[in-house]
Amino acid sequence: ALLYEGEDLLIRALIRTKRLNQAETRARHVYERDDDPTSLAYVRLAKGEYTAALELLERVLAEGYLAAGEILEDELIKDHLSHETLQAFRARLVALAKNG
Repeated sequence: ALLYEGEDLLIRALIRTKRLNQAETRARHVYERDDDPTSLAYVRLAKGEYTAALELLERVLAEGYLAAGEILEDELIKDHLSHETLQAFRARLVALAKNG
């Protein structure tokens, strides 16, 4: 199971309750402070900004913030992976998780 810190939990809650502007403000802060693109990727997905989300998710994977299997299972990501913009990325994640 993934364990989330307080700030991550807050951003997740803001997204789940559709308070996306507040979530984006906090996610940008985390990104600028820690150079961690994960929370900002969540916001981009929630806003339907799939091209921007894909770029961030590529970094999340490449830089080891989340493993392929974790991305596939993340509740804020998984439902968006069927979008045409993310289908090739999802296929790669499935292959990586299988070979993990």
